[in-house]
Amino acid sequence: MAVVLMGSVIVPGDTTFHDMRLKDLNLQNVEFNWEEDIDEVAEGYLSGLDVQIYSDSMVTLHTAN
Repeated sequence: MAVVLMGSVIVPGDTTFHDMRLKDLNLQNVEFNWEEDIDEVAEGYLSGLDVQIYSDSMVTLHTAN
C-alpha cells in the first residue's frame, strides 16, 4: 500500500492512521506487513518526513510541516 501525495501539499504535522484494514475485491481482509519506504521525491514535498509503525493496523506519518 502506498500513500500518494501529488502537487502542492499541506499536511498538519503528525497524522496517525489507526484501525486500518485492507480488503480485497470480495471485501475479505488482506494480510500485510508495513515496510518503511520513503520515496526521496516525497521528501521534497514534505519536510521532516518519517513513518512510525506501531502495528499492522496503526501507523503515524511524521512531518515538520
